[in-house]
Amino acid sequence: MEQIAGLSNWKLTLRREEDHITVLRAVTCDRKAALPDRLWGLPVTVLGDQALGPNARPVEGEQVRITCGREAGEWDNRNLTHLTLPAYLTDVENYALYGCRNLITLHLHDRIDRWGGGCLMNCRQLRELHITRVGETHGDALAFLCDELHEELAATIRS
Repeated sequence: MEQIAGLSNWKLTLRREEDHITVLRAVTCDRKAALPDRLWGLPVTVLGDQALGPNARPVEGEQVRITCGREAGEWDNRNLTHLTLPAYLTDVENYALYGCRNLITLHLHDRIDRWGGGCLMNCRQLRELHITRVGETHGDALAFLCDELHEELAATIRS
């Protein structure tokens, strides 16, 4: 398994495409974590089906370990409270964050063109959404996430 230095600790299963990276599975031991924006110079653009789901089945793919010099706790996304998604992310597939039950804060860039069904299912603690707008055209992240979640949500939008 290849190891790469990063901002957070991750065990990733991914697929390296010609022009982008697809994260198939991701697990962290950090309570506050940021998925990498780029790996090997390629943008991370796709978060696969059940990619962060604590109970998701293993999938075939390239294994990579991202380290930041410390391990904060147990490798279980149920403990994740703050998550920053990759800046180049354009596709969040079905149930991508399913079961991240302690997730309170989500940071993302408004480039996401495709939101899969149930991507935030059972993220019942999610209360803060921070969106960075990108370029002249903007995605519909806020509208999608407000429809997906049925609790009060504090949103911050930055340009």
